[in-house]
Formats: sequence, C-alpha cells, structure tokens
Amino acid sequence: MAGQGGIDEERRSSTVARLLLDASDQDLVDFVELVATPAFVIDAVADGFVFRASNSLHEQATGMDRATMMGRRMDMPLMADISAQVVPNYRICMTSRQIQTYDECLTMPNGVRWWRTTLIPVPSPDGSIRRIFGSALDITPLHDLEERARRLSADQDALQARLTRTLRTAVDALATAVETRDPYTAGHQHQVSELSVAIAVALGIDQETREMIRLGALLHDVGKLGIPTSLLVKPGRLIDEELALIRAHARIGADMTGNLDLPQTVRLIISSHHERLDGSGYPCGLAGCDIPLPVRIVMVADVVDAMLTDRPYRRHLTLSAVEAELARNDGRCYDQDIAAVALAVVRGDMPGFTLPDSWMLQRIPRAMA
Repeated sequence: MAGQGGIDEERRSSTVARLLLDASDQDLVDFVELVATPAFVIDAVADGFVFRASNSLHEQATGMDRATMMGRRMDMPLMADISAQVVPNYRICMTSRQIQTYDECLTMPNGVRWWRTTLIPVPSPDGSIRRIFGSALDITPLHDLEERARRLSADQDALQARLTRTLRTAVDALATAVETRDPYTAGHQHQVSELSVAIAVALGIDQETREMIRLGALLHDVGKLGIPTSLLVKPGRLIDEELALIRAHARIGADMTGNLDLPQTVRLIISSHHERLDGSGYPCGLAGCDIPLPVRIVMVADVVDAMLTDRPYRRHLTLSAVEAELARNDGRCYDQDIAAVALAVVRGDMPGFTLPDSWMLQRIPRAMA
C-alpha cells in the first residue's frame, strides 16, 4: 500500500507539473492568485529568465506592477538592479532540480525589504527545468527584531566586559590593601587565588566558576581591614579575646562587601572559607554539603599557603608537614579529593602552577616525598 501511495503522489506531481507547463499566461495568473502568500512564476529561456506571472499579494509586497512585469526579461532596466541577486538562485534551482529556500535582502520599488524565498522547480517531460514557481514571505520585521537583538546582545556583552574589568580592578585593589597591612602575609590572597584556580582547573571546573573562585580567593581575607594591624603582626600566641577578634574577619568581610554587587559564589568564599566539613569551623559552623565546592577549594588552598609561608608566630612548615596535616584532617576538616589535588599541584605533578617564592621550598617529586 505504501508503494502504491508513492506512485499516486508521483502521478499527482507530474499532473500538476504538466498543468503549470501548459498553462496560458492568464491560467498562470489565475493559479498564483490562489496562493495565500506573494507568489510568482519564472521561465528559463536560452540566455536568461523571464518574469511570467505573479499574484496581487506579490505586487502589493514588492511594489512591482505585475502587468508591466509580465513577459519581461530579468536583465531589462527595471529588473537589472535585482537580477544579479536573484538569478544565481534561479540557476541553482534549475541545475540542482531541488527546492531552494533562502533569505535575501532586495531593493524593490517600495523600498529595501528582507524576504524568505522558496523556489520550486517544475520539470518538463524530458526532465529539464524550464519553469520555476516561487513564493516569498516579507520577513523584514523579523529581521529587524533579530538585528536589534544582536545589537543589544553586543552592547550587553561590552557592558559586562567593562563591569568585569572594573570588578577585577576593585578586587585587586582590596586584596593589595589587605596584604600591605601585614608584611607576613604579603601576597597571601594572590597566592591562594592562584592555587585555588589551579585546583579548579585540575578538577575540571568550568571557566565561569573558576573566575568566581579566583575573585573570591582574592577577597577572602578582606575582613582583616577591620582588624587592628597590631594583632595581625603580633608574634607569639594570641589570647582568647584576640583570637576571637581575628576570627571575626570572615564576618567583617561579609559585612564590608554586603552592599557590593558581588556574585553569590564570591560572597560565600569571603564569609565561609574558615568553615570545616565536620562543622568545627567558623563563623557559622557549616558542615558537609552545606559548604559549596568553590568554598572547599579556597579553604584548602588557604590552609596550604598559610602552612608553607612564614607567620609572626612560627616559621613555615615543610611540605612533608603539610602533607601530614592534610592527611590527619583528610575527610574530617578538608575535602579529601581537593586536598589530594592541592598536594599534587604543589609537588609539580600538574603543570601550569608557578611555585611562590614565599613558600621557600623546592618541589619534591612524589617518589621522593
């Protein structure tokens, strides 16, 4: 039955083709007038194309008088302006024997318009194509909307780029302001940022999230601007009251940046980088899955950099001591996978990370560690 249906369809197509080929000029006009969109018929001649018929909708849409156009060659003065655009498509339709649909911008008597044109080749009994039936939709309003949307998108992209540059500049300035107050931690936020990004890259985190991690790490200690410098550089052990004030820097940082239009990930890194997986951290005692992955990354990077650099109350630790500390708290305070990646980055097992001079250690290959 399916095969018979295909044969019947082919016969109907052949019948329609014969009717279109044998139709008189008036029959063609009557036929295209039945079409509900702007429609036209083009005939192929030995050295070009002839405009054979069109309907009233085509006349209204294009401003081309169909009585004047009927029988005119496409290269005559009235048509020459658009001939160079449309004729190549007619030739493609003829040679390919395939229906062609495309968008084109044409200057018609009624102005410049965008069209979505469909060309249907009408085969003759010998298989050649000597007549083309065409229809066109005026898509100028749609094209204008798309163009405005593209311009708006480009403007938004440019604005976002400017805002991003401004944000980066402000973040760098704040990070530098924090570091200049404490000679012992000079470069700390930048080093934590670089290590955090290296960890994120190794974990396959997308670029947008990596940028949020970078910015958050640069600002993670911004709350120390509200801590007396004397406490930040105090040698020896802090008393409980002083330690409580130092620990307040996470909450102070969150308050300081509360009115800034910072991404949520950046805010969480500032406020939560001293939280711990077992809930023993501060300021909120968050635990487990309540601590987002970007925060966990900065948390480990912060601890690694702190242990590998000199502090007022102690000298820097060795890499083996850092490994032991992370192993002791592995899965309890710190994310196990992140800690492993951090150590691999520090050892040099993963390229692309420059060892900070302040760490005062040489990379030790895993086999020698």
